[in-house]
Amino acid sequence: MRIAVAYDCLYPWTQGGAQKLYTAIATEFAAVGNDVTYVTRQQWVEGETPSDDFTVVPVSSVEIYDERGVRRVAAGVAFAAALFRHFRRHRADYDAIYASALPSLNVFAIRAALLGRGIPILFDWPEIWSYRQSVGYSGRIVGTIAFVLQRLAIAATPSATVYGPMSVRNWKRNGGRGEPLVLGMVDDDLSAEPRLEKAVPPYALYIGRHIPDKQVESIPAAIAAARVHVPELRAVILGDGPTRAAVEAAVEASGAGAYIDLPGFVSADELAEYVADATVLLHPSRREGFGMVVVEAAARATPAVVVVDEENAAADLVTDGVNGYRASSATAADLAAAVVGVVSGGTGLRQSTTEWFSAFLAEGTMRSSAARILALFDARR
Repeated sequence: MRIAVAYDCLYPWTQGGAQKLYTAIATEFAAVGNDVTYVTRQQWVEGETPSDDFTVVPVSSVEIYDERGVRRVAAGVAFAAALFRHFRRHRADYDAIYASALPSLNVFAIRAALLGRGIPILFDWPEIWSYRQSVGYSGRIVGTIAFVLQRLAIAATPSATVYGPMSVRNWKRNGGRGEPLVLGMVDDDLSAEPRLEKAVPPYALYIGRHIPDKQVESIPAAIAAARVHVPELRAVILGDGPTRAAVEAAVEASGAGAYIDLPGFVSADELAEYVADATVLLHPSRREGFGMVVVEAAARATPAVVVVDEENAAADLVTDGVNGYRASSATAADLAAAVVGVVSGGTGLRQSTTEWFSAFLAEGTMRSSAARILALFDARR
C-alpha cells in the first residue's frame, strides 16, 4: 500500500513518546513492503537526512511551541492548512492515511481534502483532554474553543486508535463512535535489562521537560521531606524547559542544593545509566497521555512514583506495592510518603517491577501496533 503518516513532529528531532511511536510505526509500515510518506514539519537542518526508512515530506516550518512550552494556536492552524493543501494535491497518491488527531484541526483538514476519495483514514488520539485541562492549558477563551473543536473532531473521526484505559474512557465520554483500537506503545528494542542492585546512596530520578503540567518544582520539597526517613536520599532532575527557573528556586527554597543535581538534557547512554541506577522514578506529572517513562523505568527494575489525577494516564500503569506507588497529590508529604515506600520496598519491589514489565511487554509493542493498523487498512480497502 501507499500509506501516509501525518504528524507535526518527527523523532528524534522532536523528543517524546508520540513522536517515537509514529516514527516507529512508519518504519514498520515500510519494513514490510509498503510505500510510506511521513508528512510533517521541517525540523532538521539542510544536509541532514530525516529518515533512511521512508519518505519525509515537510509541508510547514513554523515553530509549534511558545516560550512557555505551550503549543501555539497559529502553528496548529498553519499545519492543518498545510495538510489540507498536501492531501488535496495528492488525493490519488495514497491508499490509506494514519494521522495524529492532535491538534484536532488535523482531522477536519484531512477529511476535507480527501472527501469522496473512499480510502481508509485512521486518526490517532494520544490524548483526549477534559474541559478543565483545555482551559488550564490555553486560557478560558482559547481553551473553550479548543475543547469544542476536539468534540467535533471526535465526532468526525471515522476510526480511532487510543492508548490505555483512560483513553478509552475519554473517547466514549466525549462521544466517540464505536470501539477504538487500543494500541501498545512499548518500544520493541526495550528489552528487560533489570539492575536489582541500585546506586548507593539511593536517588530519585525525574526525566522530562520542565513545564507546568509536569509539576517538576514539587520535587525538591518532596525529597527534603523524604530525607527525614531516608537521610542519604538524593535526587537527579533531568531535562529542561520553561519552568526551569521555578525548579531552581524550589531547590534553593528547600535548601536542597547539596543533594539535588540538575544536569539538564543528557545523552542516551547517560540516560540509560541514570535509569538503571535510580532507586525510584519520581514523576509528579498531573497529565500524561500514556506515561511511557514509567514502562521504560520498569524495564530497568526501577519502580515509579506517580500522581493520581483524572488527566494522568501514567497512574493506570502503577499498582501500589507492585511496580511503585501512586501519590494522591503532588504535595511534599504525599510524594515523600510514596518515595519512602519505594525505598523501603528494596529488592523485593524491584523484582516485582521487573515481573510487571515482562507481563506488560506481552500486551503490545510498537511493531504489533503497526501490524494491527495494517490489518485494519487491508480489511477496509
